Order: sequence, then C-alpha cells, then structure tokens
Amino acid sequence: MLALAAKTDRIQTALEFARVNLSTPLRVDDLAKAAHLGTRQFGRIFLSETSESLAKALGRLRLEAARNTIERGRHSLETIAREVGFRDGRHLWEVFDRAYGTTPRSSRREAQSSGS
Repeated sequence: MLALAAKTDRIQTALEFARVNLSTPLRVDDLAKAAHLGTRQFGRIFLSETSESLAKALGRLRLEAARNTIERGRHSLETIAREVGFRDGRHLWEVFDRAYGTTPRSSRREAQSSGS
C-alpha cells in the first residue's frame, strides 16, 4: 500500500508486523511494541505519518490482502476472511463490495480472465 508509506522505520516496522499478522486480532499495544514506542506516542506518530487512523489503515491492509488472495486463488470467502482478519465471509463480501463496487466472485473472474 503505497498510500501508507510511513516516514520512519518504526512505523514501517509496525505496518509490516500488521501485514504478517492480519489473521490475529491486532491491538494497538502490539503494534506500538513492534515499533518500540509507547501506545499513546505510537497513535500520534502513526496518524502524523500516514494521515490515517490505525483502524482505517488496518481495514485497508485486510481488504488489500483479501483482494490479492481472491484474485490469485480458489479459496472460499470464509477461508480468506479468516486469513486476513475479517469476522466472516459475509462481512468480507460487504466490505469488498462497498470498497470496490464489485463482488469478490466478479473480481476473481475478471482477474482470471485477464491473466489468461
């Protein structure tokens, strides 16, 4: 996610920690620890560097990971939702449709037909 390019290694490290651990509940404390910052300091610096709240950034990371997985594979929406930290397949479907204006199935079909 180029739009989330952090200015410092600390925040970049926290973002990488988040990307690797999307399937787990990500707490501010965990990300702050990964960045070697206190929780309040991490929140301020994260917002300053990314111009986005942590919750919104994590949602975008999860959605991006889901889209990549949907377009590259044949896993069910339930499996993908679990892998990237969505509540369930239905929630992923709703968020995906709202963000991209298409269904996961249509996105997969389109990606597979353009890759052929």
